[in-house]
Amino acid sequence: MARECRKRMVTCVCGMEMVAETQPQHEVEDCVYTWTRCSYGCGAQVQKYLLEDHLTNHCPKREVPCDLGCGVIMWAEETSSHYVDDCLHREVACSLGCGERGIMAKELETHERDECLNRVVPCPLECEHTVVFSKLQEHLRFYCPNAKVPCPLGCGTKVLRAELPRHEADLCVRRQVLCVAGCGMWVTHNRLDVHSRETCPLGVIRCPFGCGELLRRGNLADHEHICTCRVIPCGGCFDGCQRQVRSWLIDSPRQESISVTTAEATDSGTVVGSAAVTVAVAVGVPSGLPPDGELSIVHAHPKKVLVYCESHLETALTFAAVRGDLPLLVSILDQLDSRVPERGIDFVTQNGSTALIYACREGHLRLSLIHI
Repeated sequence: MARECRKRMVTCVCGMEMVAETQPQHEVEDCVYTWTRCSYGCGAQVQKYLLEDHLTNHCPKREVPCDLGCGVIMWAEETSSHYVDDCLHREVACSLGCGERGIMAKELETHERDECLNRVVPCPLECEHTVVFSKLQEHLRFYCPNAKVPCPLGCGTKVLRAELPRHEADLCVRRQVLCVAGCGMWVTHNRLDVHSRETCPLGVIRCPFGCGELLRRGNLADHEHICTCRVIPCGGCFDGCQRQVRSWLIDSPRQESISVTTAEATDSGTVVGSAAVTVAVAVGVPSGLPPDGELSIVHAHPKKVLVYCESHLETALTFAAVRGDLPLLVSILDQLDSRVPERGIDFVTQNGSTALIYACREGHLRLSLIHI
């Protein structure tokens, strides 16, 4: 009877004692060991005492915030796809391949547009080229035609790279140009005047030794040998017996003169065979002479004879023969009057020698042949 009495006391599996007739209701409504369906709708059946833990920690339909801090609230079952596809704070790779780490999905567009080293940008100097940003400085430094670069020739001017060939070829003051006088030397343009004035071998200069002759600078060394203002000793080579070359020569006592009529002198077509006629035509016939009169004209460049030193009876010719100075010897011989050999090529010194003997004695074969 005790087992069947509805008022008997019974103990539920949950440990609670109750009247037997209330047990079914207790098991349905109050017993924590009874099974119930998840109230979030995930479909799970859980015991009531586990329901709160299920709803808080295990139910896939529970709401959870994004762990990356994007602010989205989602079902727990959506977190995997959210972190992979939707979260704005998820880390993504740059599509341009720069390799930078830590880029958030929400920052990707800004990164690729404004920050990525592999983004393509237009040249800031508007050269119409687009360049990968990481190579922009290289483009500006070495390739951009609109970049200003210092002249490689060192003139100090900065010019557009596109105009550099023209600057180097036509405008730079340090470009190399051929000497305008035609000496064949390449000269820096801003030194061209200095080259022409001081170093060009074809530049015309006045003899620095004082003879007054105009000559090419490149011929100065040769001219020095024959310059009439060159100071040389006599054939004895005594230092105390020196004078200029022109002082070793005087006009020949036997000057030639030619006679021409005034008509011939004024006739520019007349050829008499002497430079004196040319001089007469250039100067003009003196006034007061009859048309058929005669003029006596002396050579414009009279022949010379040697001057010898009183102390040694030596001359400039014997000096040239002793020293083997061929240019000086030829210059003196060209001026000597062949009609006065004793005061010229055949002059005998106090020891009985001539210039030819000196040349032979010193072994100057070429000078000896010229004398002969």
